[in-house]
Amino acid sequence: MTQTVTFQVPTLEKYDVKLYRIPLADWANFAEIAKTTPDAANSASTVFRYGAGEQRDILDVSPRRTYDPKADWTSNSLRVRGLVKCVDSVSGEITYTPVEGVVAWNYGGQYNPSPEYVLEAIQIAASLVFQELVGSNDVPTAKVVDQLDHFITRKIFG
Repeated sequence: MTQTVTFQVPTLEKYDVKLYRIPLADWANFAEIAKTTPDAANSASTVFRYGAGEQRDILDVSPRRTYDPKADWTSNSLRVRGLVKCVDSVSGEITYTPVEGVVAWNYGGQYNPSPEYVLEAIQIAASLVFQELVGSNDVPTAKVVDQLDHFITRKIFG
């Protein structure tokens, strides 16, 4: 007897979303600065900080996993925090603005049934949103960037 398992999604197309990669050599600049072990709530998180360069040029990456035994549900997230450096061309004044991005995924049970399916679901979710936001030359236009808020999701999903 043969059992076939599939992920019920529409046909995937090639998306022209531009991916940003951190050079392999730069991974050495990430250091673990905070870690929590699973507690009574079955929640664990870690904070990694990228620290090559000036003290204010940092990037924090925080993976988190929480398991709810009552619902038999696991919630995961990957949070990226950084500072956007703005330099005034006239006065030379430097300001820093915080920015944060989060990717979250959940599944039933305490252990991930299939990493491939989770990765595919994240790719589809990102593609739905970011395909709409990326311009034809892989560079978002000002008009597109201005729409990156709650209204863009309402536009995509009707």
